[in-house]
Amino acid sequence: MFRRIGNLAIKLRFLALASAVVVVLAGLAYGSGAPDDLVSGGFDDPGSDSVEVQQRLVQDLGLGEADIIAVFGDESTSVDDLTFATSVQDTLASVAANERVANIDSYYSTGSEALVSFDRSQTFAVVNLRGSEDEKIDALPEIESVLRASSVPVQLGGITFTFDNVSDQVEKDLRRAELLAFAILAVLLVIVFGSLVAAFLPLVIGGLSILSTMIALRLIAQFTDISIFSLNTVVLLGLGLSIDYSLIMVNRYREELSKGLDPSSAIVRMVSTAGKTVAFSGIAVAASMLGLLFFPQLFLQSMGLGGALVAFIAVLWSLTVLPAILAVLGTRINSLSIRRAWIEGNGSAFWANTASWVMRRPLLVGGVVAVILIAAALPFLRVELTNPDPRVLGEGAEPRQVFELLRDGDRFPANETTPVQVLVDTPGDSLAPESVDLLFEYVEEIEGVEGVQRVDSVVSLDPSFSADDYKVLYAQPVDQLDPGVAAFVDRSTNGQTTLLTVVLESHSLSEEALDAAGAIRAIDPPAGLRPLVGGEGARLLDSRDAVVHALPLALTFIAVVTFVTLFLAFGSVVIPIKAMIMNFLSLGAAFGVLVLIFQDGRLEGLLDFESVGAIVLSVPVFTFAVVFGLSMDYEVFLLSRIKEEYDLTGDNELSVARGLERTGRIITSAALLLVVVTGAFATSQIIFIKQLGVGTAVAIALDATIIRALLVPAAMRLMGDWNWWAPGPLHRLWLKLGVGNLEGGPGEKEPEAG
Repeated sequence: MFRRIGNLAIKLRFLALASAVVVVLAGLAYGSGAPDDLVSGGFDDPGSDSVEVQQRLVQDLGLGEADIIAVFGDESTSVDDLTFATSVQDTLASVAANERVANIDSYYSTGSEALVSFDRSQTFAVVNLRGSEDEKIDALPEIESVLRASSVPVQLGGITFTFDNVSDQVEKDLRRAELLAFAILAVLLVIVFGSLVAAFLPLVIGGLSILSTMIALRLIAQFTDISIFSLNTVVLLGLGLSIDYSLIMVNRYREELSKGLDPSSAIVRMVSTAGKTVAFSGIAVAASMLGLLFFPQLFLQSMGLGGALVAFIAVLWSLTVLPAILAVLGTRINSLSIRRAWIEGNGSAFWANTASWVMRRPLLVGGVVAVILIAAALPFLRVELTNPDPRVLGEGAEPRQVFELLRDGDRFPANETTPVQVLVDTPGDSLAPESVDLLFEYVEEIEGVEGVQRVDSVVSLDPSFSADDYKVLYAQPVDQLDPGVAAFVDRSTNGQTTLLTVVLESHSLSEEALDAAGAIRAIDPPAGLRPLVGGEGARLLDSRDAVVHALPLALTFIAVVTFVTLFLAFGSVVIPIKAMIMNFLSLGAAFGVLVLIFQDGRLEGLLDFESVGAIVLSVPVFTFAVVFGLSMDYEVFLLSRIKEEYDLTGDNELSVARGLERTGRIITSAALLLVVVTGAFATSQIIFIKQLGVGTAVAIALDATIIRALLVPAAMRLMGDWNWWAPGPLHRLWLKLGVGNLEGGPGEKEPEAG
């Protein structure tokens, strides 16, 4: 099969290159617009109670989230000044005229002192929008323009405004990461290949893979939502895999040329051996990324889809366009050489000597390395997980400043904009006597929960009122109530549905607040009431539960597909198990480092961030999928050469030494280049993108050095010939399938081209 692919790539080389040019042009014209069709957010479980509360608040009560928060005034103004009040009210009236505005709460419409700063110099208004996330974002420019035009100083924040800023920052960071990575990679590739022509090939395949995937994502986005954060995955994996695949294939091509093969035969040999390795590697990476589809969060699903697509596409171009380019270049692959190549066909004695040194003391080396990796992983046992909030932006970002201003309690009552929202369905009209009794009892229980500051509801307007007092009050028609009470009742009730707003003493994503939200959910409501608990804390609890629920399925899928892929590649049931154990060791160490850096706040100055005391929930899940796939990438590269030597010699120790000799520099070079790519993402101003970049870079560095250089040789030495063992029926099945046999392998006739 792969020999045929190599021959076709040679015969149809000009068609393949023309197709690549068309894809590049289409990518620049159409794919580059992908960010405009992708959505922000996507961190919540769409089937959770908290998301249902969010949706029903809009549908049943016409209340959106705190989409835009406008803080009016500064320390020199006064909310009681007539000119100030008139200007703010006029501005908000103009905002309310926008069809996307569902509701505006302000001091001047509600009389709530919670919306006024302690010194009465500032006030804030909460603007709720209706429609989808995209529709809300489309409405932002016009609304922001009106708010900015106010004669009173104004600062803007809020959920939708924040994530619109995050999306803009992601695009900026992505462009900067691409430019930075490409610039550094161009220099390093010249050092690695020693030739300007050869160094250019990984960037061609990388750019082609990224543009192709962006076309695919934009097309898919016409039918379903795709998170904008998937683009980070596409760039990271697109560059990383293209570099890996180009390195292994070009190095093999050069090696075959050095043996005296003509360019066409060398290409067929390259595709038959290294190309097969690339194919198995791509399957392993794609499988890891597809495991993210088991999680309900759009963020993770989009990252998984983008990663799987770019892995498949990188394999496709590596097996077609790369051989086509080599067919045109021939021996000119080494043209414009400016230095001796870092990777050479004959390999490196250093890596062979290292493997031999390790295999003379496998228990000692393997044990010490395992202990070090386990020790590095221990900090992850105390990990704190959170959802993104405005603190994902840099300290100078306006949405973050507004968030902290309203959260900290220095100028405004704390946590007013991030309450627990309890949406309650009552047996009859929510203001009927029976419903009032049930609601009054339920609110009393909520008020007794530790950490609850107060409950705003139709049965807690006056602390001195009893349930009977409220029944008397609501015996009147709503339009005959005090205007302030009538406005509150109208806003928080609709037939059998009412909203209880629970203001907490702690920040909504703190452990104390999460405990309070959980305790509210645990309350057994009076018979007849059907409550749903939402708000930021509840959303984090739901997201955690969704990850915990989906994790076993995702891990099982990744493990099974990885096991099958490695078995098909090597005909062994031992190799896949050993590979997965080693991957877990390197991942655990990387997770421990993440906690030390981002949760504990180490290296804040160097990495330019401020710790929020937690890791974003999606980061370990995504890092696991990416790193697990990339680790398998290196595993397949190394084991392919070891298996090739073992089939030739039958000597386990010799084959391990030669395999590491042949691949040590390639894997190290690939890892170094990939660390540069992921390190570029560590420059992001979005903290969870920075966490993704650092976590992935650390894991790759560990995997390509400690794992491949020390732990693999030790384990291979200890297992001996059992490395390649499989039960008789499975071994016979593998032989029958023939997918793992090297085409044109050792001892066979040299492949014919043409």
